Amino acid sequence: MARQRQAVRVRPDQPFKGRQFTAEVILWAVRWYLMFPISYRDLMMAILWDRMPYLTPLLNTEIISLDQAPEAYKVFQEGSPKKFVIDPHGSVKRAA
Repeated sequence: MARQRQAVRVRPDQPFKGRQFTAEVILWAVRWYLMFPISYRDLMMAILWDRMPYLTPLLNTEIISLDQAPEAYKVFQEGSPKKFVIDPHGSVKRAA
């Protein structure tokens, strides 16, 4: 029989304690998600856009151009664990 997970107790004065983002960022994300027809994935990309160059090595991803996409798809289909993020306009900054 599977064990049930216990709910985390949240103090009323610190509802976002221990989260990755500040309370202000979380509340803005919720507002945008509820106000606009935007997907959760698009919302996270908007929030993490400037962090992308620094997260790619941690997540085993590579930022590629649209021209590199067919070759990357072949590598991915061969079973490579590497993930690819297509940046068609070259607007993502590269990590220094």
